[in-house]
Amino acid sequence: MTKGPDALVQAIGGVDDSGDFNGIKGLPESPPDGEEVVWQGEPKWGALSTRLFRLRLVLVYFGLLAGFTAFISEAARPEILATLVWQFSLAGLAALILIGLAWLYATTTVYTVTDKRLVLEFGVAFTMSLNIPWDLVESAATKTFSDGTADVVITLQQGNAISYVTLWPFARPWHFLKVQPMLRGVEDHADLVKKIADIVDESNSVTDTVDKSDSFSSVRVTT
Repeated sequence: MTKGPDALVQAIGGVDDSGDFNGIKGLPESPPDGEEVVWQGEPKWGALSTRLFRLRLVLVYFGLLAGFTAFISEAARPEILATLVWQFSLAGLAALILIGLAWLYATTTVYTVTDKRLVLEFGVAFTMSLNIPWDLVESAATKTFSDGTADVVITLQQGNAISYVTLWPFARPWHFLKVQPMLRGVEDHADLVKKIADIVDESNSVTDTVDKSDSFSSVRVTT
């Protein structure tokens, strides 16, 4: 099943924050009768800080900058020390900003899996909600990391499109032509993948494949 290029984009919009909706957190409205929520989760802020905002890379950069400054500078020791203190202060400020952004995105994002669809609710200044019916999904792939979390990539069937900018930061990096939603920093990823496999197995045949290019292991949905 496919929809027009704007079908998924139209599924994204501002969520009503008026307080009148007393339904399930992570859903823009009460689910229809017969639809059951089978899994909910949130990204871990530590995973977002390291893999999305590249905290470690930023700290390495400032560390190298400080080492380079101390090695080549011919200034007096007090001047070198003052420069290093300034650089480390900048590093600390940058780290606080990146950690703050990671925390904000982690606390305002909810992943919801129902037996009918996948819902991503996210956004710091403006809350967005993306609904992906399972009949539009071609495959779901996971990549685990040393911190125990995983990124889960959703590949949509041909003919379904969504804006990379609109979906960021929950779009697979560098895939601009065929944009793929990505659930970042999932802690209980094994349970999530099992839930997805159980859902699609009820009405579809499922085979396990491995994407050799980037070590994403996937469950493919065949309709």
